[in-house]
Formats: sequence, structure tokens, C-alpha cells
Amino acid sequence: MNKIIKTISKNNIIVGIVFLLFLHMLIMLFRDCAPFGDNLYVAGDNLNQLTAYIEELKRKLSENESLFYTFRVTGGGSFYYIFSYTLCSLFMLPLILTPVKYFSTTLNLSFVAISILMFLSMRAYLTARESKAKLDKDSILILPFSLTYALLPALINAATFYPYLGSFTLMPLALLGLEKFVAKKGWVLYAVSLSLTVMSNFYIGFICCIFIVLYYLTLDFDNIKHFLDRSIKVLLLSILSVAISSFIIFPVVASLANGGYGVSEYKGFAIFENLLYLVKQAFIGAKPVLVGSSANAYYECNTYIGVLAMLLTVLYFFEKKIKLNVRLRKLVVLILLLLSLDESRLNYIMHLFHYTVGIPNRQTVLVMLYMIILAEEGLYHFINSKLSKRRFIKLAASAILILIAYLSAIVVYRHEKGIIVFGIITLIAVILYALVLVYLKVKTKNELMLFIISLVMIVEMSFSYALTNSHMPTKADNVLANYNKLSKIVASFEENEFYNTTYNDLSCTANLGLLYGYNTINGYSTNIREGYVHALGELGVNVSTNIREQGVNSFLSSILARKYLIEPLGDEYRFSSRDKNYMTYNKIVSYDNLDLYENANYLSPVIVANSDFDDLEKLLLNNSENANDIVKANNLLCEALSGTADLIKKADISDYNIEEVDNCTAEFYEGYLVFSPETENGNYNPNKDSNVSISFTAPESGEYIVDATNNSVLGCYEKGEKVTFNAGIGAKDYNPETGVYATDIVVNILDKDKFIDAYKVMKNNQMTINAYKSDEIKGVINATKDSKVFTAIPYDSSWKVYLDQKELKTTSIAGAFLTFDLTAGEHKIVLKYYPKGLNVGIIISVISFVIIMIIYGFRRKKSRTNDCE
Repeated sequence: MNKIIKTISKNNIIVGIVFLLFLHMLIMLFRDCAPFGDNLYVAGDNLNQLTAYIEELKRKLSENESLFYTFRVTGGGSFYYIFSYTLCSLFMLPLILTPVKYFSTTLNLSFVAISILMFLSMRAYLTARESKAKLDKDSILILPFSLTYALLPALINAATFYPYLGSFTLMPLALLGLEKFVAKKGWVLYAVSLSLTVMSNFYIGFICCIFIVLYYLTLDFDNIKHFLDRSIKVLLLSILSVAISSFIIFPVVASLANGGYGVSEYKGFAIFENLLYLVKQAFIGAKPVLVGSSANAYYECNTYIGVLAMLLTVLYFFEKKIKLNVRLRKLVVLILLLLSLDESRLNYIMHLFHYTVGIPNRQTVLVMLYMIILAEEGLYHFINSKLSKRRFIKLAASAILILIAYLSAIVVYRHEKGIIVFGIITLIAVILYALVLVYLKVKTKNELMLFIISLVMIVEMSFSYALTNSHMPTKADNVLANYNKLSKIVASFEENEFYNTTYNDLSCTANLGLLYGYNTINGYSTNIREGYVHALGELGVNVSTNIREQGVNSFLSSILARKYLIEPLGDEYRFSSRDKNYMTYNKIVSYDNLDLYENANYLSPVIVANSDFDDLEKLLLNNSENANDIVKANNLLCEALSGTADLIKKADISDYNIEEVDNCTAEFYEGYLVFSPETENGNYNPNKDSNVSISFTAPESGEYIVDATNNSVLGCYEKGEKVTFNAGIGAKDYNPETGVYATDIVVNILDKDKFIDAYKVMKNNQMTINAYKSDEIKGVINATKDSKVFTAIPYDSSWKVYLDQKELKTTSIAGAFLTFDLTAGEHKIVLKYYPKGLNVGIIISVISFVIIMIIYGFRRKKSRTNDCE
């Protein structure tokens, strides 16, 4: 037995790596289980979005195109921002070098490799740290803690967006460097690891910097003088280390200041309902897999890390050998970190000062890192202390606290999926671990028992996690095959002009990707201003996760420069078949189960307005969600651009028919559609769809648009044709005052003749594009009078506009669309994009690096001088 222990202890690195490979190999055998197989964990991010970013990067590099901007993302966005957020980490290199068809395999293998690196970095921290409670490098107990950290990416939905893992891998080394710097044992490790942490991903780097500040406050100092001396030096070194990444940070800050991704006012959240809710949210019953295609998982923290860390973390705070002030400081930090896992102000700060509703808690990895550190210290003191009743009482008290919390959470939240399964597993594990710790106190030399049961629990938690949760609905091979098809179609229609293409595949996840113009608006995608997102919503475009063509009517499709539409053959829209959807789109080719449509009324992204946008701007800033305002906003925009009024109006529907589709009946009553859904115990049943089919005879020819849960285009119909669409309800439609489920269904019609008239005016007033690159548009424009120019480009102050080689001041419509003033006459126009802050950032990065190197050289010279003496 002792030989086995010694062999494992001396070779714990090899044992840990082999164990991880074995565990991941077992999970791979379950093809439908996350994070491997056809259903990748968080496929909406890792597979769909990341594939798009990388393919766009490859295209830009191969065509020698600018890395600053791209029109293949939303209505246009800063590619430099995307690059710095997603692609600049060294961990991305294997994926960048991988062809699309092998992307899924490479992602899986890279995931395993990073898991091993996280194991090694955590092991380095636990064996080399400055704490008296550090584990020996040959201790068998190093494995459970290091392996738990290595498995966090597979266990926490917040961790598995691949670009984040570089920062999390480096964090243990940054903490190790911080402790050594405080102990006056060198600064290089801290400076290098912190700099790379921020450079790998500025967003996660920001969260890591906050964590480092909190962690620094928990360290033990000799006295106040020591604390102040180290604090000043740590602050200066941290600033220099982070400043090396200024070539990334400054353009990002400029973009955020310009209203970019994630920047929003704190809207006020309710913090944890109670302690039981914290236990439920953070440690049991989370829904880890359905992310991307089912965003309800975003509300779950899912920080389940194994009972060993939880039990020993509680035990740590009972340890009297540790100074009381140190325990209190660490307890305060732990409470702050746990409270930040809910939608609170702390959560808002941790997430780079943006509204985080529906977004996973990225800091969960750091919360667990912190708990693992506390757990290791708790175990160290417990094992190396004398046998006493008091210590057993503390252990029992720790176990009982967890048992009570878990039992209570199971009772209160038992109706939620996974609560009972995870709860029972955890209860059994608490008892087993407590018994093992008691056994260790009696048999102090027998560490093998703890090691074996720890590994068993790690395997159990991984498999229970994967096997008790739903699977992703998207097959990786299908998604990657679609990218290849899209590449071939678009490549065959490449033109040297500005255009935007939309791929609308309803059979894939909502976050299918951004390549070739899939118009997602979510936060991972771009630094699109909030004003742009809001303005599109006010114009009737569904922007909850993406721009769906169902919400883009013919008028918007033209002025937003949508030239092509790619669709899967044989698939139907939510409301009608494709051949009815757009009066402006004509089918031009079919290729490998995909249709390519061209917009016959495509306009350039730059149009001279007929009048100002004052009324429209006021309306867009009202934050109204009324369907009539959507109609009004479209009409005001059309009138401002072309002079044509009342483009869209309410349809006069006299005859209609309503049929049940899913568990629901309905009728029109005083302008509202009143539903009678199938209920459960008198309440709306959210587990069943409740939909009805509504049909009516078109009272006149035109394009019909309905506001039913979101603004959607029904299609273009001739007078007398039958129009059909579905309408559904949810719990939000219940009115407690009337006691009925009702929603306001408004059917509108876009006048075909008025649209043609408006289009002719806008076509004559558009800019003729002579040359186009992703970051530069050149053309000629003619204005009959001094005018305001509308562009379909999302407003970004990094855009510069040159009129006859003279720079113009740019403005915006409600912070949404880039605009500028134009004098009468024919002019040469150049629009050019260059990220604000990039030049300053490069200068500061170079200066910071030089200062760091000077300090390093000076220290080396001083060290050699001392050695000689």
C-alpha cells in the first residue's frame, strides 16, 4: 500500500494527466454528451460564433484585407474589437490553422489540452505558494484539488467559451506571482502572467484584475508598513503589466465609451432571495447545457465543484490556527464573490459594467478557484493537527451545515429539474467525505483512501453532470457543412461593391454565426452601439438574439443594404412560405439544398435624405414597444428619405378565422386576441406551447406585417388571397385585473405602389459606390440642396467621412445610424474606419514594455553585483 502511495505521489503530474485523458476519453464515448461528440458544450458560442470569427479572420488574411472592420457582422462592426475579444490569445492558434471541417475535432482536442494546462498551473500554485499550508510537490493530495480546477471548464457553463480559457489557465500563476512578490521573492512571474491574462481576453482579464485586488486583501502581512510598501509596488507593477496590453485596451475603451458592447446603465437587480436560493443557484440543480439555443440556462450559476472543496472551505473558517483577522477577510471576500453570482450590483461591476440579465456568470471559475484554495488550506490544517474531540466537532458542524442547506434547497426547489439528483448525490458525498476525514485522523499515514474517493467523486460529478442534462439540438457536422456551402455560394457572387447577405437557417441554433452576414446582435458579436439595437427594435426588427429576416420588411431590407438572402430549401418561415415573403427578393440560384435570393430593390448604404430626422429621432428615443410606434417609425424614416408618407398602415380586416394549433383557443374582443390556454391547476402551463392559427382575406394588395410577440413579415399578397399566421401566448400575457390572457394583435400593410415611388426617389439620391473595402467606401453622391445624409452603417465615432478630401463632422440618428451633413452639388465621398485609441495604445504598450525591460535589466545587474560581493 505504501509503495502505491509513494509511486502515485512522486508521479502525480503523470497520474493527473493520464486521469484527465482517461476521463475525457470516456466522455467522448457518449457522442451526445457535452462537452464532446456531435453536441459540443455551449455550441452556440464555441462552434457557431467562433467558427464564424475565425473564418472571417482567415478570409481577411488571405485577401490582405483590413482587420479593423467587417460588414459581415451585424450591420457592420469593429473587427479589431472582435479580434481582441476573441482571437488574439495564443490558445486560438490551433483553431486558426484548422480547416472548417475539422474545427469540431480540433476544438475538442484543444479543450482537453487546456484542461491539462489548468491542472499543471493549479498544481504549480498549490506546491510553490508562500502559505505555510501549501502542499508538498510529491503529496498525493495535490491531485483532487488540481484536477477539480482542471475540470471547471467542463462543469461551469460560464467557463466554456473557448477564448476565456487562456486567462483562467494563467490565473493560478498570477496568484502565485502575486504571493511571491508580496514576500519579496521576485516580480517577473506576476508581471508576465498578469500581462498575458489581460492580453488573452480583455473582458475576462478585467474580471481577473478585480479578483486579484480582492485576493490581495486576504494575504497576510507583517505589519501596516509592509502592507503599504507592497501595495504601492504591486499597484505600480500591475499598472505597467496591464499597460503592455494598451494596444488592445485603448481601442476597446474608446469603443465602449462610444456605446459599444455591454455598456449600459445599472438597471437595478434583486440580490439572492435567500441563502437557500444561493445554494440552489450556485451549487445544485443547475442547467448547464442548453446555452445558445436555449438561453434560460444563462440564469444558472452552475458552480458545482465537488463536495471536498465545499466541506473543507467551511472547515477552514473553524480553524483557530489561522489568524482571526485573516479568516474574517477571506470570509468577506468569499461572501462578496458568492453574492456577485446573482443579478446584483456586484455582478454588474464584475461584468465590465454592463447589464448582465441572461448572461452567464463568467466569474464562477474564479469563485471556485478561491474555494479550492481555501479547501486545500482547510485540509492541510485538519490533517496536520492533533486528534481531538473539538476538531471532530468542527468537521461534524461543517458537514451538518451543508446537509441542512442542501436538504432545505431540495425541499424548496424540488420541482426544478436536476435539484433532487444533484442534491442526493451531494448529500451522500458529504457523509462519505466526512467519514474519510475521520478515518484519516485515526490513520494519519493512509492518504490513499482520500485520494481514491476524491477521484471517484470527480468522475461521478462529471458523468452525473453530462448524463442528467439535455443535449444540444445542433449537430456539429451539419453546422460546419453549412459554412462550407455558404462559402461556395457567396464566393461565386463576390462583387467589388458594398452588400450585405443574410443566411436564415431556422433548423440551426439561434446563434448560428456571423459569417457572410448572419446578423446577430448579441454581446459576443461586436461592439454595436445599444442605440443601433434599440433603433432596429423600434423599426420592427427582432433583435433579441439576432436580426431575423421575418422582421425586415421590403423597405427596411432595401435601405439596410440587404442584397442577398440565403435560405435552406424545403424549409418554411414561421408565418408563411418563402415565395410570399418579399416583394423585393428574386430567386437567382439553387445550390446544394440552399437557395440564393437577390434583392431587386437593393440600395447603397448611403442615401441623401429628403428632410431631417428630428421626429424620427424623438420617437426612437422614447423606448416604446407599441406596435403603432413601429409603424410610425417606419413611416417617418421613409418620409425623411423619400418624402413618401404613410408607407405602412393598419390593415382593415373584416373577416377572419381562428383555429386551435397547440392547446389553446382564442377569439378577438375589442381589439385584443383573448386566449383560453390549456392550464395546469388553473395556471398557465409553461411546459406546453399555446398557439392558434389566424387566417384572413387580404383586403388589398401589398406586404402584410403583423405584431404578434414580435414584428414579423407575413408576405406579399394580392387582394382576395388568404393570409395565415400563428399567434401564441405566455404567462406574461396574463392580466390579473381582467383575469384573462390577452395580447394586442395588429396586422399592418405596406403599400406596394408607395414603396415603388419611395424607392425611385431614394435610388436617385443614393451614393454611387466606386470602390469598396471592409474599412473604406469610396463613391460619388449628388445633392440638389444642402441635406442630411443617412447611412445604414451603425454609428461609430471611429468612422471618418471625407467630402472632396476634407473631413466632415459625423453625427447619428438616436445613436444608431451614422449620418453627416452635405452641401448641394456633386461630391466625392470617402468613408474610412480606423479604431480610435489604437495609435495611443500602441505607444503606451511600447513604453510600458520598455520600462519593464529596463527594470528587469537593472534588477539582473544588481543581483549579479550582489553575487560577486
